Amino acid sequence: MAARINELSLKKIDYSGSAFREWFSEWLIEEAMKCPEPNPVILLKHPLLAYFITDIQAIAQPYWLVITRPLARIEATRKRRGWHPVYGEAGAKVLYGRIFSTLMNQNLSARCVAFDEFQRSPDFRDQLITSLGLQPKADQYAAAETWLTPP
Repeated sequence: MAARINELSLKKIDYSGSAFREWFSEWLIEEAMKCPEPNPVILLKHPLLAYFITDIQAIAQPYWLVITRPLARIEATRKRRGWHPVYGEAGAKVLYGRIFSTLMNQNLSARCVAFDEFQRSPDFRDQLITSLGLQPKADQYAAAETWLTPP
């Protein structure tokens, strides 16, 4: 994706929807083959995918789940970690704007979830898992819980 989007300006460069679609189609098949179960669920978690919602929709049958976080908290994290400004509030405004305008303009359904509730509530996560029809194995569930539990 970095070859198609400048990560520091969040501008498209040398973009061809067909090139991304070809790459993504091949990648999706490769990832699905890694899973022993039929109809695998593949999670995509990369902010720059906001630029490829239309392309992904054309290839797959995605369920759009948008995890939201207050801009001030995103900015505080960026400052604490010493990241470039694009990884804070400034970039989040651009990416959230892109996500929501694309979903609305393409008439796509999505579910928005506040990160704080997602992180702090095992019951909420269990309800989300059920509503998405997911059936994680015990080790997958445990690994996700460990990752989400704040230190």
